[in-house]
Order: sequence, then structure tokens, then C-alpha cells
Amino acid sequence: MNTFWLIFEYGVNLLQGIMFTYFLCGSLEYKSFVKGRFVLGTLCSLTIAAAITLCNYFSFYEGIAIFVYSAVLYIYSLIFMEGTLLHKLFVSVVPVNAMSVGSIFSINFMAYILNKPIFDFMAQSGIYRLI
Repeated sequence: MNTFWLIFEYGVNLLQGIMFTYFLCGSLEYKSFVKGRFVLGTLCSLTIAAAITLCNYFSFYEGIAIFVYSAVLYIYSLIFMEGTLLHKLFVSVVPVNAMSVGSIFSINFMAYILNKPIFDFMAQSGIYRLI
């Protein structure tokens, strides 16, 4: 059963990395000299997924680690994307913060509805984590 939860967590982390990268690439244009855009986007997604996995390993809630994900996106945008520094920063921070706020609201809502401690949703694997 533990293997299932690991695969599930890795899948969710990869999906988050893909969504963050997709938002970035949809909001900014690549610089004209950039070749292999799909490969670069895939590498960015995998890097973010690895960062999420590492942060989840060391803590049960990401908290301040969301700035690591934003930093990866920002560095990627600085190297490969067109646009102003402020626009790149904005596009790097928005999806990560939106995910974090959504998680906070959904965890609190589910804890209230099911009358369970918030800790059950964040620190344990099982049905509560799946919800």
C-alpha cells in the first residue's frame, strides 16, 4: 500500500510541475534563439516536481518552500523567456501562490466537514490525503 501512495504523490508532484511550467510558457514567449522548447519545458517540469518531492520529504507542509518553486520558474524565465523582469516575477509567483491558497482553503474545508484535525490531511497517507 505504501508504494501506491508514493506513486500517487509523485504523480501529483509531476502534475503540479507541468501546470506551473505550462502557465509560465503560456504567459511568456520564448526568446528567439531557444531551440528544443518541449524538452526544456519538460526539464523545468521535472525540476519543479523534484523540488516539490524533496520539500515534501523534509516537511509535511510546504509553507515557505513555495518560494523554491517560484525561484525555479523565475530562473527558467530569465534564461529562456522574453519579457520584463517584473512580468517574469509575477508569472513565476502567481501559479504557486494560487496552488498554496487553494490547498489551504480545501484542507480547512475538508477538516471542518469531516470533523478531523488538519494534521490528518497534511501528514498522513491514506484516504484523507487522497481527498
